[in-house]
Amino acid sequence: MDSMKASIFSDKGYGQLPSLVNICIKSILMDHGRTKCALQLIPKDLYESFLVSALRHERQLCIMEIVAQWPYRVLNLRSLMPKVSDAQCRVCTWDHRSQIAFIRSLCLMIAAGFREQIRRNGKLQVLDISDLAYSITGVGIKRVSDEEFVTHFLNMFGNRHSNTTSQQSGHNRVIYMDWVVGRKNKKLVLSFLKSGSTGMSVRCRSLSLQYISENSINQILARIDPQTVNSLNFRTRDMFHNGLKLLERLTNLSSLDLSYTFYDILNYEPSRWSNIYAELGSTFSKLPNLIHLNLEGNRLSNQLRTLLQHFQKQLSTLQVDFCQLNELDISYLANSLHAKQLQNLSIGSNNLSKDPESLFKLLTSCGETLQYCCLSATSVDKIEAVANRLAQVSHRMKQLCTLRLSGVQLSIPDQAEIVTCFGLNVPTLKFLHMPLHTIRDEDDCENAGYTIVRARKCIEVQARLPFSANFNDAGIDEFFDICVKRFRDSELRESERELHVLARKGPQLASPINECCFLFKF
Repeated sequence: MDSMKASIFSDKGYGQLPSLVNICIKSILMDHGRTKCALQLIPKDLYESFLVSALRHERQLCIMEIVAQWPYRVLNLRSLMPKVSDAQCRVCTWDHRSQIAFIRSLCLMIAAGFREQIRRNGKLQVLDISDLAYSITGVGIKRVSDEEFVTHFLNMFGNRHSNTTSQQSGHNRVIYMDWVVGRKNKKLVLSFLKSGSTGMSVRCRSLSLQYISENSINQILARIDPQTVNSLNFRTRDMFHNGLKLLERLTNLSSLDLSYTFYDILNYEPSRWSNIYAELGSTFSKLPNLIHLNLEGNRLSNQLRTLLQHFQKQLSTLQVDFCQLNELDISYLANSLHAKQLQNLSIGSNNLSKDPESLFKLLTSCGETLQYCCLSATSVDKIEAVANRLAQVSHRMKQLCTLRLSGVQLSIPDQAEIVTCFGLNVPTLKFLHMPLHTIRDEDDCENAGYTIVRARKCIEVQARLPFSANFNDAGIDEFFDICVKRFRDSELRESERELHVLARKGPQLASPINECCFLFKF
């Protein structure tokens, strides 16, 4: 009885409703027939609470019925997910694959309910199931949509599922979702775009094109509604002729991913694509809302100015890893207007040691807004006094959450200086990634789960080695002693902040089993 009471009263109310109402909702949702009858009697203010509870407790038939009787004009699934994904939700304990499969099944049940709305000529006009990449766990996982999901979804609203009545009642009804178009479903998508749906229209928020031909890309971009697409992702190396012109139609596009898109073309057909950078730069200049750009894996040496100088808005996100950037590119970026607005900057796997002045000017310029910074495998360890210079820049970074320095070979004192300076000067910093060179493989050592704890005033330092590894005790002790001394000398006051330092075994990208996590509690 006590455990039952604890289970009932520990469940927080949805929308701050009384606990008794929540208990009644759970009881009703135990049976589909009871739910169907109750929905005809309850006030419409309770519909959201019913839907949130059904989502949390995986009542799929009830979900379909709630949507089928939804009394409002709009249903946005994304806005409900934060209410679903709390610690009480059983789905939160699942692995990512199971979570994604569960969310896809929910979306299909909701779509079935929406189709029933069309048949009954209900009030629901707009269903939004787009941008569900962060659902349930609240952590960035891969997008819910894939080829198979899009195929099932479009088939639900194809011509063969509709009749004259649904065609008339579904007029002006809209579903917003994310589309993934690949080799398996491109014919279905093109057919759908040509003929449409007899019952309603399905519009795209985020479009991902995966390894399809140039002709298919052009047909999709020509037929898709340009006003609704805000994110476009190319996963294809078959570059297109007219595609750049068609991109200019997407005036609401805010995010564009062209990673590894034209690298091979420049290798095998350089004469054909000699003007590709100028064409891309011209296209970017005609996209008034573009602020997130991913060009990872393309050869951009000495071309960054050509691509970025005519943007109508300053970039918020720029990913140019593995782009063979040179001194001119970094110098341009450091002096550009983009540097003042960047929140996410990823320039890993480029040699940045040749022009350190431009690099640190760039970090200083974007320091006020920067939240994520990747400097992995950039050879910055070859810069003289690099730890000291990074420490000086840390004073400007008041919003930084993550700093990646994987593949950068730093000495133990330099590691400690970076950890302590960023830990003290950047109040928002949560994660710091760097290689740990104190681990050795020569000696045989049995220390799985080895833990070191040093306590100095309000500082608690822990080293967690979640694997059976060999390491150099003296090196780890030196690292801790320097860090603790710096924290102690700073007379840092107590707070609830934690800084996680993820150190990898060696400069190469290692598997998770070879990672060490240092946890500094302030």
